[in-house]
Amino acid sequence: MAIRKYKHKHFQLTRRVREQVRLVRTFNHSNVCKFFGASLSTHEVTVYMEYMPKGSLRDVLQNDKIPITWPFR
Repeated sequence: MAIRKYKHKHFQLTRRVREQVRLVRTFNHSNVCKFFGASLSTHEVTVYMEYMPKGSLRDVLQNDKIPITWPFR
């Protein structure tokens, strides 16, 4: 599991945010990182997601040491 914290001065859990969270929780595909949930505190949002050992897509694309073969794609 990967835990990511985001600092926010003003965060509102609006109807649109709740709908987006509900939609992301239903995603189930091997190419999409699984979203487990989130917790809210006064000035911080903590997101819990599936751990990806190679990092983010940006990390993989910028790392010349990781060969991007067709099976990997």
